[in-house]
Amino acid sequence: MTSIPGAAGANGARTGGQAAARGPRGRVPVLRVAVLAAALGMLSACSGSASPASGQAPPAQTRAAAASARLMAESLDFAVPATGAEFTTGAQFISKVFWLRDQLRSVCMARSGFHVPVTPAGAYASDFAGSTQFPDLARITRMGNFGPVTPLQPPTVRILPSQRHAFSADMNRCRAAAGRPVTAFAHASVPLTESWMSSVLQLRDSAKVRQAWIGATSCLEQAGIPAADAGSFEAFFAYEGSLGIKADATKASVLRVDEHWAPIFVRCAAPVVEIEEPLQSAQRALFIQHHHQQVRQLRTVADQIIAQYRHAVTAAGRG
Repeated sequence: MTSIPGAAGANGARTGGQAAARGPRGRVPVLRVAVLAAALGMLSACSGSASPASGQAPPAQTRAAAASARLMAESLDFAVPATGAEFTTGAQFISKVFWLRDQLRSVCMARSGFHVPVTPAGAYASDFAGSTQFPDLARITRMGNFGPVTPLQPPTVRILPSQRHAFSADMNRCRAAAGRPVTAFAHASVPLTESWMSSVLQLRDSAKVRQAWIGATSCLEQAGIPAADAGSFEAFFAYEGSLGIKADATKASVLRVDEHWAPIFVRCAAPVVEIEEPLQSAQRALFIQHHHQQVRQLRTVADQIIAQYRHAVTAAGRG
């Protein structure tokens, strides 16, 4: 029996090779539900529905609509982040997208006689949460660290040596088919994200934010961070991430470093976050209005992904 580590795939960025000691912390996602609802027209869609009688469960159609609206909210959270909390919410969406992909691929492979395990959505959510650009201070405080210290490893698939060729051919075919929703979402979200990040960078160069960083930089320097690594979130995380690797690169070592620096970072970064996030949230509302056509396209793609998500769950249940 041959074991194929990572055959199920992880997040699309790591499907083989040497894994780094530190998981990724630099993606981009988010948006407040009220603003999103107005931008996508969800409020008007929901306003005419009758509420179920007290003590009764909401109709299946209502529950499905609520789940669909929540997933679409998370999809825009992933593409257009303004706060750390929203980034964390956006991670929920992309985790479901990759779980969907794994479900589709697993069902496809099962038709060829291969059992390919599915990575749980919760594992993806944990792996994706945490950003060097939009730190979620509440999450960091709650966890006591900055998040996973090792990359997510997909389940191992066991096959006979004689099955290698057939497995590889079927996996390539199933992976391509299952990856189409991910590709479609990337095409819809990446242009939005790139435009949004240009706006964010302009805000972070404002006098208010620069003033807040004076105190934050001093705070980090007093805690032992070199001046060259204390002037931005990205610089801090790059330096902090190197400390555990320099020690002995083990998971325990990296976690110890995290647990030391997490409360210090929260204390020093809080004044900057308190200035940045309201500015970014206000700017995002204007951004969504200006890019309403792209937002509408994102909603269409999210709708399609949700439909495939439901189909995958049904198909997996039959298997």
